[in-house]
Amino acid sequence: ATYENAKLKLVAGDVHMTSPTMKKGRDMMPDAVMITAAAPQFEEKSFFEYHMYTLPRLTTIKDRQTKQLSLFAPAEVKCKKIFTYDGSQDDKKVRVSLEFNNSEKAGLGIPLPKGKVRVYKEDDDASLEFIGEDWIDHTPRNEDVRIFLGFAFDVVGERTQIDRNDLGKRAREEKWRVTLRNQKDTGIKVTVIEHLWGDWEISDSTYPYRKKDAQTAEFELSVPSESEITLDYTVMIRW
Repeated sequence: ATYENAKLKLVAGDVHMTSPTMKKGRDMMPDAVMITAAAPQFEEKSFFEYHMYTLPRLTTIKDRQTKQLSLFAPAEVKCKKIFTYDGSQDDKKVRVSLEFNNSEKAGLGIPLPKGKVRVYKEDDDASLEFIGEDWIDHTPRNEDVRIFLGFAFDVVGERTQIDRNDLGKRAREEKWRVTLRNQKDTGIKVTVIEHLWGDWEISDSTYPYRKKDAQTAEFELSVPSESEITLDYTVMIRW
């Protein structure tokens, strides 16, 4: 059907429906909205426990048409590049992500609807080159957003269990080694993520760690340019 001079409203949020009216999966969200226009077009407001975006003018949506409309004005947002290594999931690959806080102080501070984020980087000749994309969930103001872009070409990780001792029927001691090699011409920081189980305690480690939650330990390691560093740690596990 074609909708002539329609008033267009978009509702962002996790709206519960008792019977699906469309097929599930990523095909539910085609690339029908782009946030890359020169000026804002939609007016945003809170609506029940969701957010509503209303186009302040009438628009025509033709049969089987994909229409690209901007939700927000362009904004300069402070972000940081993050390297993470999860050897139990990614083998030797190190992930690269961008992270920013959705706040006015950082340059944004608006409700972000669920959707795909594409990232481009300006080359030396001023052309924009695509460097990755990711899906984000509905994100309110002042919350962090992390966009996974891909795997670092010049950074490699290795994870090896170097020892294991059973201490009775309900306890075990494990020793792990994580090696990071940075072939870049600049130093980087890599967050090493280790997934642990049971009642665990790290008794010895060559680098400090923080307990992120009941099943995760994180080590933040500085890896100099064209260098290799090794993390060794011992964990006691009881169950």
